[in-house]
Order: sequence, then structure tokens, then C-alpha cells
Amino acid sequence: MRIYTLRYSYHFLGCVIMNILDTNNALCRQCYACVRACPVNAISFQNGKITIAKEDCILCGSCARVCSQGAKVLFNDIPMVQQWLAEGKPTAAVVAPSAPAAFDCSPYQLIAALRRLGFSLVLETAFGAEICAHEYQKLLDAGGRKPIISSACPAVVMMVEKHFPQLTDCLAPVKSPMLITGEWVKKKQPQCKTVFIGPCIAKKAESLRKDSGNSIDAVITFRQLKEWFDSNRYYLEKMPEEDWDTPGANTARLFPLAGGLLKTLDLHQDVSSLDIIEAHGPVKCKSILQSVISGALTPKIVDLLCCDGCINGLEIASSKLCFVKHKTIIDYADKNKKENKNCHHFASYADGIDAGRTFIKRKRIKELFTEKQIWSVLKKSGKKHEKDLLNCGACGFDTCWDKAIAVLQGKADPLMCLPYLLQQYKELNNQLTAMFMLSRSLEYKAATDRLTGLYNHRRFQEQLQKQIKISRSRNQSFALFIIDIDNFKQINDLYGHEAGDLVLVEIASLIRELFKNGFAARYAGEEFAVIQPGIQPKKALEMGRRLCQIVKQHRYKITGNNLNPELTVSAGIACFPVNATNKDDLLKLAGYALQKAQTRKNQAVLYSSVLDDLSPGGLGHEEDEISTIKTLNIVINAKDSYTYKHSERVVHYAETLARQLTLPEKEIKYLKYGAFLHDIGKISIDMSILQKPGSLNDEEFQIIKKHPLTGAEIIKEIPSLHKAVPVVLYHHERYDGKGYPYGIKGNNIPLFGRIAAVADSFDAMTTNRPYKKALNYHQAVNELLKNSGSQFDPEMVKCFISSVKEIAAL
Repeated sequence: MRIYTLRYSYHFLGCVIMNILDTNNALCRQCYACVRACPVNAISFQNGKITIAKEDCILCGSCARVCSQGAKVLFNDIPMVQQWLAEGKPTAAVVAPSAPAAFDCSPYQLIAALRRLGFSLVLETAFGAEICAHEYQKLLDAGGRKPIISSACPAVVMMVEKHFPQLTDCLAPVKSPMLITGEWVKKKQPQCKTVFIGPCIAKKAESLRKDSGNSIDAVITFRQLKEWFDSNRYYLEKMPEEDWDTPGANTARLFPLAGGLLKTLDLHQDVSSLDIIEAHGPVKCKSILQSVISGALTPKIVDLLCCDGCINGLEIASSKLCFVKHKTIIDYADKNKKENKNCHHFASYADGIDAGRTFIKRKRIKELFTEKQIWSVLKKSGKKHEKDLLNCGACGFDTCWDKAIAVLQGKADPLMCLPYLLQQYKELNNQLTAMFMLSRSLEYKAATDRLTGLYNHRRFQEQLQKQIKISRSRNQSFALFIIDIDNFKQINDLYGHEAGDLVLVEIASLIRELFKNGFAARYAGEEFAVIQPGIQPKKALEMGRRLCQIVKQHRYKITGNNLNPELTVSAGIACFPVNATNKDDLLKLAGYALQKAQTRKNQAVLYSSVLDDLSPGGLGHEEDEISTIKTLNIVINAKDSYTYKHSERVVHYAETLARQLTLPEKEIKYLKYGAFLHDIGKISIDMSILQKPGSLNDEEFQIIKKHPLTGAEIIKEIPSLHKAVPVVLYHHERYDGKGYPYGIKGNNIPLFGRIAAVADSFDAMTTNRPYKKALNYHQAVNELLKNSGSQFDPEMVKCFISSVKEIAAL
């Protein structure tokens, strides 16, 4: 679909030229089709943009015909015309004689539709064509040595004025049928606005010429008119038939056909004498004009049309075949033919109408360029010798030489050469192949740890995210291993860093050998990470233990004295999707398992939830109560998986802080139970509140504030969990007394509550929530310090920060 716009912005040689035809470079695909199609080389391509040179353009529409992207922008006068009609101004529609071929209705139904739109007069331009033909007959009768070139087609007029100015004096000094009909209306109703309606975009330029007078106030095309009808839901074939407001016409109704002027004058082309010549199409018109200039042709009259007759104008708005449109015009003319009504009959209506016009030689003085300058341009596209000038025309210019001149004139890009671009493509393809191979090599180096040959930390993070997507789509599991060399610092201290590097290389080799189907990486320092696809937790634990055994049994020759230190590794394992379903949680849980393994060294630990520790044997054989707790946690996991995973992470943080405070194991056990169950009260809260993406309102917040009391009531029913109640009840109390549910402050808050407050808040800050993006480790630590003494116990904050520094590495 074409885009229509209206912009009055360009002045050229005594007449206002609008941006009647322009290019929307956002839609342009730089195919050069318009450059090749332009018969006068008025389109330039520079810096990736197509521009139309107004001083050269003849508005033939050739570029718009071939543009498959709809990038050519045409003017639109309809809004202005609609405003006239809305204001009640008398407005006349001057309809081109090609109208019968443009719409699927009779011309008389079109008249009725135009009156429906608000036009007070509807006139047949063929009437003006009869007067125009009479003026041509007078020119022929007067005789003369110069050939007469028809001037009814404005594109032909512009072609002559701009590109063949030496023939300007040969243009018939007769106004076009459009202008003559407009003059006739203005003579009868001077205040009436006149709107020409036709298939030609060049008519707009003709109406704006100073030598055209003020006979036409606006020009709209058949295509635009059709869109106007469609927007009003006018069905033309259902309209009544009404008559024109002009006195009629006769043979001049054939004007829109190729050779229509000659038919109206009853002239016939004589091939043997070539006194009368008819041609249509811009290329043929150029050829005829060049022949007249050279003297090869000396005709009396030349009838030229830039289109294949006006019935094939750019904006004809009809998909009918050419011969069908041709026949439609002939049938209409024959059906309405009046006896003894030749063009001389209509001459009486020309009284008081000035049908004469003048023309301007618009040829620009072109700058002359030397051969040296031209060859300097040609060399930019690989043309160094005469044999290189292929003159293929793919650039839109007849010869390579012409294209080079256009470049110097600023109308073309030196690289607009298809053969040159193809050659460049071959060379570029070879370069790209070489660059691809180099890129692959550099990519491998960028993703590989230089010392061990394993993948590096960055590449591992990418692969873990990719593996999650693959496993999720295939419904498969995989295991994540984080492996740390026990007491590695001692190797560096005792034998030096060179020996430490040798140890890293050998252990990397052992890992690569064991996990042949996995993805192994050096994670950080003496830590390694492995992704092993397609295995279940039990098999993953077996592989982890096997690694510990292999590493311990291996002998490391790390010095010249062949010292063989005994090395061990600890491994933490987390499985997808059993333990976690996203990258961050998998890394955290594997890290938790690694920390547990490091407490005893030479261990492989598969992450397990604290819920697994809640066994009847551990809490006084209260099998029914423990079963109830597990059921409640299953329910809350199904309701809000964030709360469930959050609780597991809070257990880890709370235990880490408790051990830093050197609490007894028995107290740590109940702290862990309480931390795991601290949000159990949320099972009574509606899911729309728990998962609300925005801020809570006051009523919703009051509901949330009840969950510590609800949770405490639930676990109080299990006597053996009484010691865990303070975690559940007080984890939202603040050190400054502004917390809930009781608002107690300072050391009056039980120790378990103060520990849980720090652990709970740290995890909330470092985890993505529906309403808030996660902070990184350092940002979260800064928040703890910032709120130390107000929200949190300062001593708890200090101990917590010193105990979780390793979280930054995860």
C-alpha cells in the first residue's frame, strides 16, 4: 500500500514543486530497481539513501511502478478538498477522460458518487480536450517549419524542458484539457474550487506552474478517490446515473488512449513519410526526441505520452487488462457519440478562454569533468582499463562512464556496480571464512582455562543455563558437581605455586577422565564444576564418591624430589529438577552441599532438604506429627514454590550464623527446624496476595502480618517442636521495636528470632521476587550494614557477614 502525504517545500524555476514523489528510506531495501527504471536518471543513491532530484524528475512514475516495497511516497490533496466541502465552498470535480476505465461502474454512476461526496459540479475533461484539439488543428493549419510536439502530457513537457531544452519551442503552446476545463469553470463561477481527478501524478506539478494560471486548485488521483469512496462505504455500482455539468464531448473522449490526439484530429500515422508520429512510454519518447534533435526525424506533429496511454497511468486504480480498458474507452466514446459534433463544434465554448501557454527551458548547466576525474571514480569500483567497462546497465545508467559522471555530480554511489559487488562478495566470503576459523580459535581460547584446558567460569555459567533449557524441554535430569581441593593452600605454601599449578592440571585430567560425557570447568581457584547430563541423584552421588576415591589414590609428582603428597577433594552435588529448577538455586544448593562435605573432607554430599532430617527417630518418635509437618510443607510448596525454596535457603543461612556464634548442635537442630517452618503460617493466605507483582495495600499487609502467629499456633501442636517456636514467632520483629507481631525490641527478642531475621532478609534481598529484582551479594551486605541497629541486631549482622563471604563466589 502506498503512503500518501502532502508537503509543499520545493521551488524550481518559477513554479512551486511539491514533494509530489518522494522515497521513504525506512521501507527502501536498496534493490536499485527505481534507479534502473528512471528514464532520466533523476534518482540517486548515496550513503545508503535513495533521493529524487526534483530538478531532473519528470514525474513519469516509473520508479513507483517497480518499487515492490511501497517505498515511494505520493502527495495527497484529499484532506484539503474535504475541508472545502465541509466549509460549504462550491467545488467542481474535473474528471479525466480515462475515468470509464478506472472504476467498475458507468461514468454516470461515478458522477452521482462524486455529488454524494459534496461536489457541486462534476465536469468531463473530455470537453476541454475538444477545445484543445481545435487549438491543435489551428496550429496544423497555420503550418510551420518546426515540428509540433504535443503538450497535453505534463511528464512529456517536463522531459522536453529539463532534458531536451532545445526542443522547448516545438512544444505546442496549448493548455492541456485539464487546464482548459478548469478555465471554463472559473469563467462561469470565479469562486468555485476546481479539483482535477485522474491517473497522473505529474498533473499536480502542471497545476502548480505559474504559466498554468489558477484554473486548477487541487489534484487527486483515481486511487485516492477510490479509497475515499471505500472509507464512506459507497458502492458505485448501486449509484443512480446522473449527467455531466459540461456541454458534452465527442471524439476527444479518446484522448486517454495512445494516439488519442491524432484520432481526435482524424490524423493517421504514415509510416512511409513519418510526418505524423505517435509514441508512448518514457523510453520511446526519449528516443523520438533524440531523433528529432539529430535531424533523423522531421515530422509535422509528434503525439507523445509518457504512459501507455492515460488508461495505464500510475494511479488508474484498476486491475483490468490493458486491452479491456482500451475497449472500455472506445465503447464509451462510441455509445455517446453525437452526430456532426467534431472539435470545431466545441470551439464556440472557447470564447473568453485563454488556451495558450508558454514553456521554460529548464536545462541545467552541467559541470564538465576531465577523463582523469572520471577514471578516478571508475577505479573505486575496480575499473582500471577500457576492457573493464562492461556497460551492463545494472546500476541504472547506460554506461559505466555515465555512472561515473553521475557520481561526480553527487547523484550516485561509486559502489553501485553489480559485477564489482559480486567480486567483492567472493573476496569477502574468503575473508569471512578465514575470520570464522580465527574466531572459532579465539572463542575456544576465551572459553577455556589456560592452565587446565577445562572450560572457564564464564563458559560454565552459559552452559549451565543452556543445559537447564535442554533438560526442561526433554524432561531429563542432570547433576551439578562443585568440587574443591581440600587443604590446597598447604600445597602452595609448602611447594610453591608452580607445584600447585601441576596439582590443578592433574586433578583436572582426573575429572575429565571420569566425567567423559559431562561438561567440566575450572570454577574458581582450586574449585571445579561439572555438569553431568542424564543421571539421577543416586548415580550422581556414586560418581562423586568415585571421584573422591580416585583423587585420593592418585600419586602426584610435583617436585624434583618426587614428593607424593596425599590429596583429597570434597564435592557438593545438586540435581535438576529434584533439588532446583533454575541456575541460581542449583549453584546455591550445590554450594551448601559442598560446605557440608568440607566439614569432614574427602566426601561427596548430595544436597538434601532439612525436611529429610525430620525423622521420627530424631524427635521422640512422634511419627504422626512429623508426617503432618511434611504434609503442610508439601501443601505450601504446591501453593507457593518461592516460599518453600526460600525456607530451605534460610535454613542454610541460619545454620551458618549459628555455627559462627558457636551454638550447641542441639540448639542448631531446633533453629534449623524453625527456620524451615518459619513461613508455615502463609498456608492460610490467599495466593493472589502471596504472588502479587506490585506493592501490598494496607489491608493485604495486615493479612501478611498474621502469618507468624498462625505458624506458631500450628507447630505448638507438636510438643517436640516447642523449642523451634521462637524462630516462627519472632522472625519479623525488629531490633528497634517496629516489627511484628508484638513490636518487642533489642535483646528482648529471643536469639532464634534475631538470627532468623537476618537469614530471612538476606535471602529475600538476594532472590528475584515478583515485585523486586534481586540484589547481588555486596548490595545485600550493604543493606544489612545500613539497617544494623534498626532492623537487625548489630552483633548478628557482624557475625553473619564474616560467615557467608563464600556466597559471593556462588
